[in-house]
Amino acid sequence: MTQLPIVVHPVAGEALWSYVARTESINLLRRGTLSVPVLPTTPDWRDLSAATTQTISTLQAMSWSGYPASIVGQGRSTGWRLRNARWGCPCCLAPQGVWQRTWELACLPVCFTCGTVLDEHPSHPAPPQRSAHLRQFQYIRGMTEASRTSAKARARLARMLRVARLLAVTSEPDWPLDTSTAIAQQLNQWDYHPPSQPDALAHLIPYVVELVSDPTRERVVVTEAWQRLDHQEHPIARSLLPKRPSTRRRSTVRARPSAPQRTPRGKGQPAAGLLKQLWGFDADLVPALAPAGHGRLLPDQPEWAAAQERALALHMLTNPRLGGLPGWISQAQQHFLLPRTRPAPFLEVLQSGTIEAEVETTLLEAAATCHEQGINFRQRRDLLAGLRHAPRIPIPGLPQPLLRGWLWIYLTHGRITPTGPAWVHIEDPLPTAAVMALQDSLTLEQRLQLAEHADSFWSELTSSDLESFITSQKATNPKEASHARHA
Repeated sequence: MTQLPIVVHPVAGEALWSYVARTESINLLRRGTLSVPVLPTTPDWRDLSAATTQTISTLQAMSWSGYPASIVGQGRSTGWRLRNARWGCPCCLAPQGVWQRTWELACLPVCFTCGTVLDEHPSHPAPPQRSAHLRQFQYIRGMTEASRTSAKARARLARMLRVARLLAVTSEPDWPLDTSTAIAQQLNQWDYHPPSQPDALAHLIPYVVELVSDPTRERVVVTEAWQRLDHQEHPIARSLLPKRPSTRRRSTVRARPSAPQRTPRGKGQPAAGLLKQLWGFDADLVPALAPAGHGRLLPDQPEWAAAQERALALHMLTNPRLGGLPGWISQAQQHFLLPRTRPAPFLEVLQSGTIEAEVETTLLEAAATCHEQGINFRQRRDLLAGLRHAPRIPIPGLPQPLLRGWLWIYLTHGRITPTGPAWVHIEDPLPTAAVMALQDSLTLEQRLQLAEHADSFWSELTSSDLESFITSQKATNPKEASHARHA
């Protein structure tokens, strides 16, 4: 094909089909004269390049050529791409007449030029709504562009797609978000293709972004969503959804902590009943900041003092070397790399040999949460504390000492102590409060970047150092070596 009389230049971010349609309109050509290539190797790319004078690479950058299945779809599923709808910005589309490429993805229901929630085309007579979650959508857009070369981005987008589908088909006005009945019904329409209403997805997608960044919370919500789906007759193929979280035991304990008894009990009951329920529980699964029941494994910062007491109590009650005696607090503090302190009121209850019903319930719920996670925190602490070289976290604009402290807290779910680890205190002593102040100042995108780097760092560390670590354990203490497991 020869060059057209009038050359049209594409606008930044414009979709390929929009550019082709504008070119045909300005050159007074019938719609469909210029074919929009689909496959990356089709000869149509050369013909379109010759007609528009744009390079093939420029044209392909305006399409979804080369993007993963989570974006462009596979089989009957269209992935994140819209199938039966066309979205546009009610503020930017009218004066420009240009359709942005990002408007074709259900995970990006906003206009990045003005921050307005997109609308179905033709637009409904409703006032434009500005999105309050533009930062989360900018993060998704960055992952979308990185998905062509980054395996992590592809995996995260695919996980978000499956989780979003599951939450959409089980959505109700009061679950998992407080929404209107209309929005919940619109989300329920998700099957092989995303629903066509952008305002409904503008409510759900930011919640999914934060949920996928928190594996503990995600597991709880996905489990509940599957339970809700079991009582529905939704026709969605189960292969499109995330796997149902397994209830199989992850560790080698002989018995799982039994559910706490909610029946009223008298005060000052013997602790033997609690010891019996905790029989077989592996104390190595307890972090230095033990959780407060089912939910987030790392408690909120105001609860850290009580979380530390729960960890010490569980360790002393379940560690066979202590014989279940609650008086050996100093050894328990050394186990968690904590400074020695006087017993807190929580632990004094155990020292008396009796236990309150409320304390018993709290410990049993904390033990159940740790057991479900199945993370060997003792192994993590020992391996990270023994690092000879300080890890470097490639997050620009943030001080490395604080980032190293954040890495320790994130992976071990414990405090930074004056005695270590040594690679955290390279420059000056680093208090835990300084690291948590940094945590509060981070944006969601920065937190997700840090979490991804920490998980990658731990994966690489365990794959290269864990075998030698377990070997050294066998040489020093053969009996404890059998408890070493992958976290």
